[in-house]
Amino acid sequence: MQKLSLLEIQWTDAERVIRNLIDSLTKKRSEFHDFENKSKRLLEWFEHFVNVEMNHRIDGLTL
Repeated sequence: MQKLSLLEIQWTDAERVIRNLIDSLTKKRSEFHDFENKSKRLLEWFEHFVNVEMNHRIDGLTL
């Protein structure tokens, strides 16, 4: 009976550890997606700036 209780305790601990790992990985994945989206938006903004602003400045020089 004591061995069964010990196994139940160990199983409960293992479940808790696995749950914590899954939660942590889910959070990290979410943080990575947020970072990835912000990086893409920054690159899009920079490309727009280079294309539009630089063209305006070049047009101003050629007029």
